[in-house]
Amino acid sequence: SRLIESLLLQIPIPPLYFVRLDTGKIEVVDGQQRLTTLIRFVTNQFELQKLQKLSNLNGAGFKDLTERDQ
Repeated sequence: SRLIESLLLQIPIPPLYFVRLDTGKIEVVDGQQRLTTLIRFVTNQFELQKLQKLSNLNGAGFKDLTERDQ
């Protein structure tokens, strides 16, 4: 939830790093947890909780956000 809150507040987050393997596949080198969190949130697999600055969004899922925030 804190990662999503940071994004909504437009606070920069650490970058994601990838590597292309010899097989042509792309693998996450750093940022797997951040990437997984983003995917889970935008597919409505969890709701925000314990937000500090945007406490009015506690209990909200991606589907509940305004189009602008999505």
